[in-house]
Amino acid sequence: AGNLKPNVECMLQLMLTVSDNSASNILVDLVGKSSVNNSMRELGLKGTILAGKFMYARKKRFNSTTPADMVRLISAIYVGRGLSAKSARRLIRILSFQQHTGLIPSSLPGWWVKTINKPGALSDLRADVAVVWDEDWAYSAAIFVEGFKDAYMGERCVREISRGVFDAFLAERGGAERGSRRG
Repeated sequence: AGNLKPNVECMLQLMLTVSDNSASNILVDLVGKSSVNNSMRELGLKGTILAGKFMYARKKRFNSTTPADMVRLISAIYVGRGLSAKSARRLIRILSFQQHTGLIPSSLPGWWVKTINKPGALSDLRADVAVVWDEDWAYSAAIFVEGFKDAYMGERCVREISRGVFDAFLAERGGAERGSRRG
């Protein structure tokens, strides 16, 4: 295992599709904490701070973000803001292989709705951020819930909110579900 030399794309896949903290930390070492924080500032993510590596004990500063920042970030990836067209396509492709789809994506109806998402969890927090789209529309959502002693209840809450957002979005558009469409 000492000769193993993982490439950046492999680390991105592990970080984004299975939330591998070791892969995330390798990438932090590669690009540097200040580079990550500068990129977040350039994208207007004022509440997102990488204080240090993931899952390392800290006494004062912690890694932090906000739902609004996560919507801005996943939306920027989806539209390719701040990225080359090739990089945006690669990130969307990687995110399309997300292994943890039990929150926002699982609450959505039918085969015709597409998503990319990135969930997160701490002991009493469940969160997911996603872009949801079909051929005619797209929206982004971030749902963070905390304070649940039972992880199942927190996850159920995220799913219920997600479905409510989806239903309200379609109602606002005046559209009905396309569950009967074949293609």
